[in-house]
Amino acid sequence: MLRATLLYMVGKAELSTDKLTAGLGLLITDAGYFLEEVSVLRSGKYVTLRVIVDLCAGTEVISSDELDQLTGKISTYLDEHDPFTAPYVLEVSSPGAERKLKTLRHYQRALGRIAELKLNSGEKLTARITAVTDAYLTVVPVTKVPKSNKIILGAAIDIKFEEIKRARQQVELGQLVEVLGQEE
Repeated sequence: MLRATLLYMVGKAELSTDKLTAGLGLLITDAGYFLEEVSVLRSGKYVTLRVIVDLCAGTEVISSDELDQLTGKISTYLDEHDPFTAPYVLEVSSPGAERKLKTLRHYQRALGRIAELKLNSGEKLTARITAVTDAYLTVVPVTKVPKSNKIILGAAIDIKFEEIKRARQQVELGQLVEVLGQEE
């Protein structure tokens, strides 16, 4: 997860989280990015404003340069709007390599990547996402061979979104692949 952190000593009146999210959403969208989440965390007199941003489409990841430029724009916006009465820390980050997959957009962004899925039936599945539609995703199950750097790919299966209890994209390290027992 890429992250930029800044400390701010600001202002008079606090903006509501909804107004803050709306304002940041417009700023981030106008800059060509997608606002994933805004959260305000309070611990005593300390406040942390966490902003998670992503690219709008595709399967690429946001670069540290892009994140740095966007952090500057967010910082300027916050300076102009004084959202908090107390000092706060601004954290701007990407969703990270092991992001939770909750929306259709998340699955589309994870296309081609490996995800760990827990189905409503209780079954756990590690698989590569190979296709995403509005109703289901197609995955190729992945099994790691113990004590080796090999994985075995199974046959593609379709899973309806309503069958998925939770899912998380996984970090993928270089591995040798065997497709149904045949080295590729």
